[in-house]
Amino acid sequence: RAAACSRLLPRLALQLAAKARETAQQGRPAPPLAALLLTCRELCSRAPLSDALLSQVRDAVYAELTGDGGDPESMSLAGSLAPPQIAHALWVFVRHLPLLSACHARAPLLAAVRPLVERLFHLLSEVGSLPAEQLCDLLEALCRLGPPYSQAPLAHRLAVQIEMRLNSNQLRPVHMLPAAWALYELAAAPGGGPQGAHPLAEQLRTAAARLLPAEGAAGLSATLRAMSLLPVGRLPLLDAVGEGVAALPAMEPKLLADMLDALARLRYDSTPVLAAAERLVGVALDHAAVHEAQAATALEALATLSPSAHYASPLVVGLLPRLLGRAGAAAVLLPHSAAALLHGLAAVRAVPPPEACDGVTPEGLVQKMLGSGLPVELGEAASVLRSCAQLGQPAAATALLDACTVEHAEAVAFADPQTIAVLLWSLLALRQHSHALLLKALDAARVTAFRLPAQLCLVAEAALMLQLELPDAPPLPAEMVRTAGQLWAKSHFLAAEAAHGTAQAPGATLREVSGALDALGLRHGVQVHAAMYVLDLVLPPEVTGGAPVAILLHTDADMLQGAAKPSSDLVGGMQVKIRLVQSQGWVVISVLEHEWAALSSDAAKVHGIREQLLPHVGRDKAAGGGQAGGMPAGGGAAGGGGGTAA
Repeated sequence: RAAACSRLLPRLALQLAAKARETAQQGRPAPPLAALLLTCRELCSRAPLSDALLSQVRDAVYAELTGDGGDPESMSLAGSLAPPQIAHALWVFVRHLPLLSACHARAPLLAAVRPLVERLFHLLSEVGSLPAEQLCDLLEALCRLGPPYSQAPLAHRLAVQIEMRLNSNQLRPVHMLPAAWALYELAAAPGGGPQGAHPLAEQLRTAAARLLPAEGAAGLSATLRAMSLLPVGRLPLLDAVGEGVAALPAMEPKLLADMLDALARLRYDSTPVLAAAERLVGVALDHAAVHEAQAATALEALATLSPSAHYASPLVVGLLPRLLGRAGAAAVLLPHSAAALLHGLAAVRAVPPPEACDGVTPEGLVQKMLGSGLPVELGEAASVLRSCAQLGQPAAATALLDACTVEHAEAVAFADPQTIAVLLWSLLALRQHSHALLLKALDAARVTAFRLPAQLCLVAEAALMLQLELPDAPPLPAEMVRTAGQLWAKSHFLAAEAAHGTAQAPGATLREVSGALDALGLRHGVQVHAAMYVLDLVLPPEVTGGAPVAILLHTDADMLQGAAKPSSDLVGGMQVKIRLVQSQGWVVISVLEHEWAALSSDAAKVHGIREQLLPHVGRDKAAGGGQAGGMPAGGGAAGGGGGTAA
């Protein structure tokens, strides 16, 4: 029910903006500004406001500051705009500035909001009468804005007031920890002094740790939720919360779902906390008290916190089928619940057999979502498409795309960078080249400021798919592709190094496969950067007598767990990599590490790699008559595809 209410919030917000416009057009009194600001503060703590409602709030605050529409340069505290209302307005506006600046289509609204934020800060002089919660809100807003706001005298005055409230026991942990985060960040910012130097931050953290045990499950959940709204970079702030979670014997399902969602947003994967979370979910399932939307939240959160969970782990074997079966027992699913379930499955690369989870399949989840009759938000659609691509479920993706409407295409221009990056990559990975959403996603991507590494990596691979598979489409901007490509290359090299080692210090499987190629007398390169990827082993054309050969080693992280079909063993991202390398004229041979390890002897391993190479390398060479001289394994240039040894 909580999930159903959360889904109504954006629609209620749109209706609120429409009512305000209707009221203004009919000349009736507008809603009280204080009520409008408080409502938006509550909405904003759960989801970004729609442009219509944010614009309405901006207009209401602007009108209050300018009296009867006077000169904006002479804004003053005309009307009844009191410090608490200024604090609410600043918290709402500041949280939206990054979202507005990242979307080209929202530039007019950004131009209207930014100067208003500056003016509101100038007008905020007296903070002693503000409630403790609003003092913390303002400190957070200053921290988010950065210099010069974070270095203004207002930051010091706020810290003084917060310390007074702390000493008089007027602060709760739900306020203390966000304030401590802001003080840590302000001290670590350029010009803010040594990192973590603000003494009040440590006082707040210590006080929160002392008070949290008495807060109970509700207090722990609320504190985690407040922290999950921040870009937290200091997990020690959360240790006290984690200790409280680990000590709970049981938890009400609604609070448990909220807590798990917050832990996942924070990526707080402490082993004791994760074990406690799995235990608490198991207890709730044993009591049959979990709603399908709560089951979806729990599955997504646990999977997000355990991406390396093995197919035999308690999560994959025990909890995942139970949660999936509980959610799938519903006749229909809210769209965001279905999106959460599919995202969770994709996070742990799991496609459980239907008989293990009461007949639930990825395609069935999409059908239950569409059967709800509720509109699927663009962000939810993008998440589902990416999950389907990763899980090798093109039929489920097609069913969703067939249900997309013109409203989805129109919404792309106003989407956030994450949604645009995910949507673009997913449509290209699924080869949906003729779908209307792809052209809209391309148009939006060209004018979007992608900043997060994960977004840039998606954009880099999408640019390669465009170049190789859709050459007639207008390309993405060259500077965007260059920046994304550099980050992408670095991330791929680090991932390959973590999985298989380097040419100088290879991992066990890489060393053994390289040794088998040496035994066959086949000159090769190790960890070669070519074809826009890091290729584990490379046989150049002069060795193969034809196309260059790339040998890719696949760990469990590249494999689907519980896959029903052998052809779906590799996750979608790895299938895209193989497809694109092949498109550049390479022959790709996959070696699964668990199959390689099962070969009983060195002779069996040499025989196994020889059998895979036979169709692509001359029989005499594959049998051991290749070039034994030349470049040793792991040394120098690979010779194929213009690559050089990483």
